[in-house]
Amino acid sequence: MSAHSPQATESRSGAAETSGRPPRWRRQRPALAAVGVVAAAGIVIGVTNPFGGTTPGARVAGNSYPTALAHVRQGPLPAQVTGVGALGYAAQPDGSPYAVVDRAGGTITALPGIGQVIRQGQPVYWVSNHPVVLLNGRTPVSRPLSAGASGPDVAELNADLVAMGYAASSSLGPSPDSFGAATASALARLQGALGEAQTGSLALGQAVFLPGPVRITQVNAALGGNADPGVTLLHATSTRRQVLVNIDATQQSSLAVGDPVLITLPNYQDTPGHASSRSRAGPARPPRRSRST
Repeated sequence: MSAHSPQATESRSGAAETSGRPPRWRRQRPALAAVGVVAAAGIVIGVTNPFGGTTPGARVAGNSYPTALAHVRQGPLPAQVTGVGALGYAAQPDGSPYAVVDRAGGTITALPGIGQVIRQGQPVYWVSNHPVVLLNGRTPVSRPLSAGASGPDVAELNADLVAMGYAASSSLGPSPDSFGAATASALARLQGALGEAQTGSLALGQAVFLPGPVRITQVNAALGGNADPGVTLLHATSTRRQVLVNIDATQQSSLAVGDPVLITLPNYQDTPGHASSRSRAGPARPPRRSRST
């Protein structure tokens, strides 16, 4: 597949996220190419409504076809950068997948399949027939959570309970990072929905926190194997689609993060997106000269 950028700013190898319908500028591309010679002569213009509602290539007969005239406006002439990319799923900013690290001890009794999507409040895997649930957050679970606890991990737990409908934000204690009676009650309801004992506290290993829904890409464990605390059992990405494109070093100044792009899929359908990240390539080093003696 290929990704095209309609703007000229700054570029490196990067990722483009897909979105909805094709952008309007693509329909103007033939007209923009036609005025390139004028831009080279020192006049920079852009063309809007180039065919005026008529069929492209229609002949003009006298003054009876006013819509055949093209309206122009002054502005920058977009540049185009084309590259071939790989369609996949976004993960961490450095491109590495999420690691699902076990914190419970016991026997692995259920595992997800590769490609399976797991969302907030759903079990990721099972240890000794107890589910390990996915909660949204960026703070790794490092301790049991119960009444009286506070901190960023409690704040993420409270936000999850609200998002899943087990609690109201107005009832969660004096501050959003405090574990109070409302947190315990909401957590007990989540545990009941999972078929677990409604203790109202979160034991270490009962949940994993990841930024959002995940798509399993690798399973490093086997059914019946040991779930050892600290071992990575699974790898996953987000469910957000992206295209990774290698841009030639000579075009580094042609695409910047945030620039719109047009992505042509393998079925030749186009979808718009935007450049979301890039890797910075360092300048080439000149060869070292040997000093003669």
